[in-house]
Amino acid sequence: MSNLISLLIGVAGSLVASAVWMWALRFYRPKIAISEKIAWDGCNLRVKVVNRSRRAMYDLRVEAAMMTPKRAPGGVLVNRRTPIRLVIPEPLMIPAFDKNDDQDNNAHRFALIASPSDITSSEAYIRIRVFARDELTGLGRVVVGQYYGVDVLSGEFMKGQRFDVVSTE
Repeated sequence: MSNLISLLIGVAGSLVASAVWMWALRFYRPKIAISEKIAWDGCNLRVKVVNRSRRAMYDLRVEAAMMTPKRAPGGVLVNRRTPIRLVIPEPLMIPAFDKNDDQDNNAHRFALIASPSDITSSEAYIRIRVFARDELTGLGRVVVGQYYGVDVLSGEFMKGQRFDVVSTE
């Protein structure tokens, strides 16, 4: 009987330790911030990504696609996905967040080879997925942004941590 109690205590302790460890690991994923607007600089659409983590993020992967809703047989609405080419240096690493940094070191702007007229339809939108890993733990996170025609602003992103778009005119 005492062996059974010892076994149950060991199993319960292991489960609690595993749960605490899994809860703690969620704080060791990168904190990725993605702009809510797209900047149009006259040539390309640009999206800004900022690393808000205390550690650098690496293995950064970005995927952009034009999503166009279409009616399928039976009245079901499905999205037709058309990939959009990106201009990204590979492999990409973004340094850690520093609130005193005014040089824009922990931010990166990705250029999409597309124009604002591609999303003038009220139903079409651009979907951007950003994946990155934490440099210490290797744990990853995915952030998704959706951009409609009203989200495109003419200008460039400001330097620094903010996502404001400044007109270049």
